[in-house]
Amino acid sequence: MLCDSLYIPLKQAAERYGVPEKTLLERVNSGSIASGQLPNGELLVAENDIDPSLQIKRDDFEHLRGQKIGVREAGKNMRLRPRP
Repeated sequence: MLCDSLYIPLKQAAERYGVPEKTLLERVNSGSIASGQLPNGELLVAENDIDPSLQIKRDDFEHLRGQKIGVREAGKNMRLRPRP
C-alpha cells in the first residue's frame, strides 16, 4: 500500500544511494522495503525504508586504498554491525 512515504523509481533510488538495483530488489522481495508498481510496470520503492547502512559509498573507503586490512578490522573501523 502506497502511503506515508515518498516512493521513487528503483533505478533512481539505486543511483541516489549508490546501491545496486539488485540489492534494493532483494530487499523489496524480502519485504524490508515497501514498493509499488505503476501501470507501465515501473517499480517504485519507499525511500523511508532504505536502510542508511546501504548508503555506504566507495569514497568512504578511499583511505584504505592499498592497505592490507582484514574484513573484521575494516568493519570495526567503519562501525558496521555483523549480520545477525
